[in-house]
Order: sequence, then structure tokens, then C-alpha cells
Amino acid sequence: MSGMGAVFEIDIKKIIALSTLRQLGLMIIVLSAGIKELAFFHLITHAIFKSTLFMCAGFIIHRVGGFQDSRYIRGFSLSRPVLGVFLRGTNLALCGFPFLAGFYSKDARLEFMFRSRENFFLVFMVVIGTGLTVAYRFRVLYLRSLAVRSSKIVREVRDVDRVFLKRVRALFRGTIVRGFLIY
Repeated sequence: MSGMGAVFEIDIKKIIALSTLRQLGLMIIVLSAGIKELAFFHLITHAIFKSTLFMCAGFIIHRVGGFQDSRYIRGFSLSRPVLGVFLRGTNLALCGFPFLAGFYSKDARLEFMFRSRENFFLVFMVVIGTGLTVAYRFRVLYLRSLAVRSSKIVREVRDVDRVFLKRVRALFRGTIVRGFLIY
């Protein structure tokens, strides 16, 4: 249900929160299949790139005066390209793009579920959940990359705290290599 809610949501914070809830549901499904190590691995990798998303979204919401509607904060990547790279890279990691952190946990989870002798419904739920993750993350990427005239507030945002960028950069590095290092 949270995956479907995230597909049709326009509030950035709600999309990220529903996405987190969806991933926790997938972790519970893996736990119910009896593979606690795989669930913990997914928890750790997911925490790394989800914290990057929360920090970037929080920064954007704070800088644009509290707007959370994704339709009104398009174009932020044009005024802050480094932040745009962090957001796009983290979204791709969440989708399971090859050789990013999310790829290793999602691939291992799907591989285990397909090879297991679990109930067909359980395997079906994992596949649907993974597909919904990709659907709402690509929707966010699509909404953020539209060349629609953005609001004046977004275009005027130019200041980025160096300490913030340093912390997000460290988390982003984890998004890139953490899955490989743990796997």
C-alpha cells in the first residue's frame, strides 16, 4: 500500500517516507523467509542512501521556504548542480541501478526469493514491491528533470553550506561503494 501511495504522491517528504515504509515491508518479507543476514544487509545499504535523500530533500524544503510539492520545486538541480547529482545518483541507487549500493541488496533479495521454495504469493509481493520502488523513484526523477519554468524562489537559491555538502558527499560515497564493500 505504501508503494502505491508513493507512486501517486506529490509531496517530497511523503514520497521518501512512503518509500522507506515500503523498503521496511520488503525487509520484513525477507525476515519472514528466514534470511536475517540479507534483511540486515538491505537495512544497512538502504539506510545509507535514504539518509542522503532525506538530507537533500530537507535542504531543498528549507531553502525554498517550506514548499514540499514536487511540482513547484523543479529546476533546483539547475541552480545547484552538485545537489542534483547527489539526488539523481541516490535515486538510481534506490532503484537498484547496477553497481550502486542498492543493486547489491536488491539483487541478492530477488535472487534468494526466486531460488527459494517460498510461497508464490511471497515471491510475487517482493517482485511487485521492487517494481513499485523503481516506478516511484523514476517518477521523482521525471518530475525533477522537467524543463518547466520553476518558481522564483527556487531559481534564486544559490547558497549551499560547505559543511552540509561535506556530509552529503560522504553519504553519497557510501551510496556508490557501500554495497560492494559489504557484499
